[in-house]
Amino acid sequence: MEMTVRTLPVWVIMSVVFIIILVVIASINYYLPRFGKLRVECAMNKSLRRRNNTIIRMRRRIDEDSYPWIAFLMYTMVSICFVVENRRGLFDGEYIILKALGGFFAWLFSALIIVCFIVAFMKIIQENAVKDLKQYYNRRYGVTLIYLQESVEKEYQEFELSN
Repeated sequence: MEMTVRTLPVWVIMSVVFIIILVVIASINYYLPRFGKLRVECAMNKSLRRRNNTIIRMRRRIDEDSYPWIAFLMYTMVSICFVVENRRGLFDGEYIILKALGGFFAWLFSALIIVCFIVAFMKIIQENAVKDLKQYYNRRYGVTLIYLQESVEKEYQEFELSN
């Protein structure tokens, strides 16, 4: 109990900093590129009817499939700091191998739960950020923002060029 109380402030600070970083990553993941902003400015000069038919494509910085890896990496860094600070208390006494093995499996189980929770939290924040971005551009400029995956975007561009 003593080792947990002694290192609690470090844990809280590291955890809060990492959660803030993950929230920032999730909230700024989708964005409107410069060319899209130029198209929005050009759409402002069009009539309201033509402006409502304008569709602008968003981009993303990080693939959502990498969110679990980012969260797992941050959880691992916090865990390593804990083990380094408390190595004397963790590996004292008898049955060191059994303690280490039990601790590792407990760590894996808690990592699974915590990473799943953090990824779900990041996805919710990302969905809200995308919704806010779409609403902002729709209300202010009257354009519609969409996100297309790269493969679908290439097909869309080929279709656009053929028409």
